[in-house]
Amino acid sequence: NLASNASALANGIREARSRTLASLKGQQYGVKIDGDRFTLFTGSVFSTSTADNPYMFSADVRALTVMPIVLFTRVTGNTTASGTIDLYLSSDPQTKKSVGVQWTGLVNLF
Repeated sequence: NLASNASALANGIREARSRTLASLKGQQYGVKIDGDRFTLFTGSVFSTSTADNPYMFSADVRALTVMPIVLFTRVTGNTTASGTIDLYLSSDPQTKKSVGVQWTGLVNLF
């Protein structure tokens, strides 16, 4: 569960960057990360009216990050935030997978 949830988060962030680079609907896109889910959204500010359906993490997986919003800039695909998002097992917080986001918008899974 942990690996597949981390992979889903990494792919969700990549999708937001891809939509931004494509200037889909002439907009920029981002991802809002909560402890139990992540949500892709349209525009420069998260709003439930511009959000896709959230991806719920498995019941035993939680996310922890100091950057709850990852927003991409049109044309460059750079992000307004960089850092690491840790996904961990609620029953064993030492067991985790991390998703790294660079300023350039590149995403790594480790």
